[in-house]
Amino acid sequence: MRSENRLRYEDTPVRKVNLLLVDDNPQFLRAVRELTAGLPGVDRIECASSGADALARAGKASFDLVLTDIQMPNMNGFELIRGLRALTPSPRVAVMSVQASPQHRAAALRMGAEDCMAKHELGTLMPQLIASMAEDFPS
Repeated sequence: MRSENRLRYEDTPVRKVNLLLVDDNPQFLRAVRELTAGLPGVDRIECASSGADALARAGKASFDLVLTDIQMPNMNGFELIRGLRALTPSPRVAVMSVQASPQHRAAALRMGAEDCMAKHELGTLMPQLIASMAEDFPS
């Protein structure tokens, strides 16, 4: 693995995360991209404006984490998770929603999502999610 794709936390090399962000709101997508671009555990970020766009991108390039909105037209976040699970290798998925209700959270976790968070919590929770994922990858 290329050395520029590694990060050092204390003296342990950790692989950086390739991230795909999915949301139908372009302003929100831009804001999340700016938030995640500054995180030390992120290597590459791509954005998709729909579930279909996300599946096409994930079929062409490898992503470690897909962060998707739940409520989108044509293909919602749950349908996207189902499509991503059919890929090999299958990326890890976290979902976000304006209202991360207990029902949304339970459904997302049942489908194999890593986490379900409210959009207003991303500033606090994304750094933790990225750091924990980067530490989980073998170096």
